[in-house]
Amino acid sequence: MVTVEDLKNSLRIDNVEDDKLIQTFINSAESYIKSAVGKQADSLENDDRYKVAVIFLAGMYYQKRAETEVKIPYQIRSIIGQLQAEYQ
Repeated sequence: MVTVEDLKNSLRIDNVEDDKLIQTFINSAESYIKSAVGKQADSLENDDRYKVAVIFLAGMYYQKRAETEVKIPYQIRSIIGQLQAEYQ
Protein backbone atom coordinates (compact mmCIF):
# COMPACT_ATOMS: atom_id res chain seq x y z
CA MET A 1 0.00 0.00 0.00
CA VAL A 2 1.32 3.40 -1.00
CA THR A 3 1.00 6.08 1.67
CA VAL A 4 0.76 9.84 1.43
CA GLU A 5 4.24 10.00 2.95
CA ASP A 6 5.60 7.68 0.23
CA LEU A 7 4.31 9.97 -2.49
CA LYS A 8 5.38 13.14 -0.72
CA ASN A 9 8.90 11.74 -0.35
CA SER A 10 8.96 10.88 -4.04
CA LEU A 11 7.82 14.38 -5.00
CA ARG A 12 9.90 16.10 -2.31
CA ILE A 13 6.88 17.75 -0.72
CA ASP A 14 7.30 18.97 2.86
CA ASN A 15 3.97 20.66 3.58
CA VAL A 16 0.67 19.09 4.64
CA GLU A 17 -1.72 21.36 2.75
CA ASP A 18 -2.29 18.89 -0.10
CA ASP A 19 -2.39 15.65 1.91
CA LYS A 20 -6.09 14.98 1.20
CA LEU A 21 -5.60 15.71 -2.49
CA ILE A 22 -2.54 13.46 -2.59
CA GLN A 23 -4.52 10.63 -0.95
CA THR A 24 -7.22 11.06 -3.60
CA PHE A 25 -4.61 10.76 -6.35
CA ILE A 26 -3.17 7.63 -4.71
CA ASN A 27 -6.63 6.07 -4.49
CA SER A 28 -7.31 6.93 -8.12
CA ALA A 29 -3.97 5.51 -9.30
CA GLU A 30 -4.53 2.29 -7.34
CA SER A 31 -8.01 1.88 -8.82
CA TYR A 32 -6.76 2.58 -12.33
CA ILE A 33 -3.96 0.03 -12.10
CA LYS A 34 -6.06 -2.65 -10.41
CA SER A 35 -8.78 -2.24 -13.05
CA ALA A 36 -6.22 -2.48 -15.83
CA VAL A 37 -4.65 -5.63 -14.37
CA GLY A 38 -7.92 -7.46 -13.84
CA LYS A 39 -9.22 -10.30 -11.70
CA GLN A 40 -6.22 -11.09 -9.53
CA ALA A 41 -5.61 -7.43 -8.65
CA ASP A 42 -6.06 -8.01 -4.90
CA SER A 43 -2.68 -9.75 -4.72
CA LEU A 44 -0.86 -6.75 -6.20
CA GLU A 45 -0.33 -4.98 -2.88
CA ASN A 46 2.93 -6.84 -2.19
CA ASP A 47 4.42 -6.37 -5.65
CA ASP A 48 7.03 -3.61 -5.82
CA ARG A 49 6.19 -2.93 -9.48
CA TYR A 50 2.64 -2.10 -8.43
CA LYS A 51 3.91 0.31 -5.76
CA VAL A 52 6.24 2.00 -8.25
CA ALA A 53 3.43 2.36 -10.77
CA VAL A 54 1.08 3.83 -8.15
CA ILE A 55 3.70 6.33 -7.00
CA PHE A 56 4.55 7.26 -10.58
CA LEU A 57 0.91 7.62 -11.69
CA ALA A 58 -0.30 9.43 -8.56
CA GLY A 59 2.71 11.74 -8.78
CA MET A 60 1.86 12.50 -12.38
CA TYR A 61 -1.76 13.23 -11.40
CA TYR A 62 -0.48 15.62 -8.74
CA GLN A 63 2.08 17.40 -10.90
CA LYS A 64 -0.20 17.73 -13.93
CA ARG A 65 -3.44 18.41 -12.07
CA ALA A 66 -4.03 21.69 -13.94
CA GLU A 67 -3.72 20.07 -17.36
CA THR A 68 -6.85 18.99 -19.19
CA GLU A 69 -5.26 16.18 -21.17
CA VAL A 70 -2.83 13.75 -19.54
CA LYS A 71 -1.40 10.70 -21.27
CA ILE A 72 -0.33 7.64 -19.30
CA PRO A 73 3.47 7.42 -19.73
CA TYR A 74 5.12 4.41 -21.33
CA GLN A 75 6.79 3.40 -18.05
CA ILE A 76 3.43 2.96 -16.33
CA ARG A 77 1.89 1.18 -19.31
CA SER A 78 4.88 -1.16 -19.39
CA ILE A 79 4.55 -2.04 -15.70
CA ILE A 80 0.80 -2.57 -16.11
CA GLY A 81 1.51 -4.90 -19.04
CA GLN A 82 3.90 -6.93 -16.93
CA LEU A 83 1.40 -7.12 -14.08
CA GLN A 84 -1.39 -8.15 -16.47
CA ALA A 85 0.71 -10.99 -17.83
CA GLU A 86 1.55 -12.22 -14.35
CA TYR A 87 -1.75 -11.77 -12.50
CA GLN A 88 -4.40 -12.67 -15.08
